[in-house]
Formats: sequence, C-alpha cells, structure tokens
Amino acid sequence: MKSKEKLSCSVTADDQRISLSVEGHGVFFFEFPISDTPALDTCDFAIWAVLPFAMRIGKDLHIHGAVSNRVIASAEEVADVWEKWLPYHFTRVRITADETSDATDDVSGTLSFYSGGIDSTHAILKAYDQEGELSDGLTVHGMDYAHDNEALFQGFLDKIRPFYETYLKNYLIVRTNIYDLYNQTDINIGTHHITHIFTLFAAGSIYNRYSEYRIASDHRLDHQFVVMPYGSNLATNRLMKSKNAALRSMDNDISRTAKVAYLARSGLDLQAISMCQVASAQPRNCGKCRKCARTKANFKAVGLDIPDMFIDNTFDPAWSDVLDFRHPGDHLYTGDILSEVENAGREDVFPGYHRLRERFVAETKLVKHSVLYRYRHSLRLFMLDFLPETTQDKIRRVKRLFGFT
Repeated sequence: MKSKEKLSCSVTADDQRISLSVEGHGVFFFEFPISDTPALDTCDFAIWAVLPFAMRIGKDLHIHGAVSNRVIASAEEVADVWEKWLPYHFTRVRITADETSDATDDVSGTLSFYSGGIDSTHAILKAYDQEGELSDGLTVHGMDYAHDNEALFQGFLDKIRPFYETYLKNYLIVRTNIYDLYNQTDINIGTHHITHIFTLFAAGSIYNRYSEYRIASDHRLDHQFVVMPYGSNLATNRLMKSKNAALRSMDNDISRTAKVAYLARSGLDLQAISMCQVASAQPRNCGKCRKCARTKANFKAVGLDIPDMFIDNTFDPAWSDVLDFRHPGDHLYTGDILSEVENAGREDVFPGYHRLRERFVAETKLVKHSVLYRYRHSLRLFMLDFLPETTQDKIRRVKRLFGFT
C-alpha cells in the first residue's frame, strides 16, 4: 500500500486527565470523574480514538509513544474492512509509532460497556444469571450525553444507579470530548453511528487489566445485514483488540423483543433503564418517540403489560404512526414485532396490528424499489441540513454520498 501523508498524535497524562494531541486538529481529553487516572503502559487507546478520523481524511496514523503490535495489526485490519465496505468514504491506513512491542500481560477479568439502555442492561444481567459472576462496567460520558452537560449526566447516573450498584463489580466512567474531533468531518453516515464503537473501545483500552471486553449487540446477526453499515457489528467487533484482550459481541442470536421479554420477566426494576433519545425527556423515557413506541410494542408483542418506565404509558392502535419505515431501526424492529405477534397468534389482541402490517408492507416495498435505497438516510439528512455551507461543499458532500469521489 502506498504511503500517504501522516496524521501525528501524542499523549500526555497527569493526575486529572489523559490528553491526546492530534496535530493540526486540537487536543482532546479523557477524564475519570469517579476514579483515579489509570497509569498508561501503552498509547494503544489513541489508535482507536483517532482511527475513524484518519480513515475519513485519508491519512496514515503515527503515534508518538509506545504501542502494541497486536493493536496496530488489529486496527489496520478494521480500517481495511471499512474501506472495502465504503471505499468512497473511508481509506485504509498504515499505523506507525515511536516504539512498538509484542509484550502482553497475564491478566483476568471482564469489562462490560454499559449505556443504561435495553441492550447493555440485558447483556450484563443475562451474563450474570448464566455465570454467577459480576463484571466491571464502563460508561463513556460524551456519547449519548454531551461531555459538558454534567447536570444531565448526573441525572442519568441517578437513574441507572440501582442497576450498576447491583450488577457491576466496579463501575467506571470516562468523560471525553473526542467527538469534537469527529465533528470536524462527516464520519458517520446517516443514522449508522460508526464512531460509537471506536469511542467505546478507545476508552476501554485505557484499562489494560482485563482479559475480555464485552459489548451488547445492537442487533441480532441476521438483523445486522439490514442496517449495515453500522459501527458496532460482529464482522469488525471480533477484530478489535487491545494489548491483552479482545472485544466480544454479546447476544448476536437474540432479538430486541426477546431482550425486552427477558428483562420484564427477570424482576428487575425497569425504572433503571434509560433509552429515550428525546433530549427534553432525558434521562427519562418519553413514551412518545419512535424508540419508546417500539419498546412499548415489544412488551405488548409478548403479551406483557407496559411497565411504569415511560412518562407516557399509553398504547393505542395508532401508536405506529410515529414510525418511519425509511429509518433502518423502525424497519428492522417493526418486522421483529410483527413476527412475534404472528408467531404467537396475537394478531387480534395486539393494538393496531392490521394498521401496522399494511403500512409495513406498503412502505417497505416502496423503499426497497428506490434507487436511493442504500443512501436514503444520508440523503434525507443532507436535505434537512441547513448549516451554512458553500455550494461547492454541498456538491462535494452529495458526490461522497453516491460514491463519485
């Protein structure tokens, strides 16, 4: 592979934070609000933090510091996959460092990524039920909640505290503004959250004392084919490694409806779940948005009452009007809900079943036959994007969406 211009990064640390300086693009922090700043034995985390940005701007990556050859090989393989998937959007990169090592440590223990939502709550609870052992847990402040909104994040912590105090051995928080780097260019495509997995794994890689990292699968394996390209997926997650550990995707064989049913029947206080993306409702669950409506439908699909975890707990036959089947999540999870209802013979008791089935078939057929199918979400966001840009910038953006550059 021909060498390209290099993006240089350096790492510094003190008692308050670990700082990552990206040449020409700024300095970004990783802070530890409820624990001591961990001692860094490598700068491996910097590779994962900057990799999606380097892939997007088409530069090789050089780390000023010591890194693991295992991590270099892992990250280059991940970048290679993303270039094959989206060659008009990402470029594979070479990674170098001032110092490299093949050394590993004899470690044990598990670190689970925990967002407070359905997927991560289910994965941690189910693993505990099956294994009888608690893992450590990590939440990144700077993803679902802006890194500078400490009051809102504290409200989120208060809501999820009953769960993490019971089902996590040690709870860790990493606060970061790395999204300020990502926001310098359009790394994510539409609703596909490509940067999330890199942020999580970068934060987790700061801690080298684990033999396994765990992340809850957002989608069952067959469902991943519907929403691709999506950042957290089995194909690339299995390639991601730290100096001592690998990333394991949990519950690739379980649908979202099955996860909801498991949580509902576990006796867990579901008030500790925070999964709504409506900013004005967070950290509570509004009960009206697409994500909340789908989750309430999950409960009804398996014959359960809707628990008292939503601000609006109603569920009438017109509930599905809020869904948009051009959105991959609505398309995917509605199909899952319909299958559950039909397999159990609940068509006549599930509110709005016939309305939902007719809409799903009609609108999905239209979307599937659209020449813009693979780019519909990105194009839609582009059309709604009224941020000031020059005409040439917008033309370049459209060309990128359709693979012309």
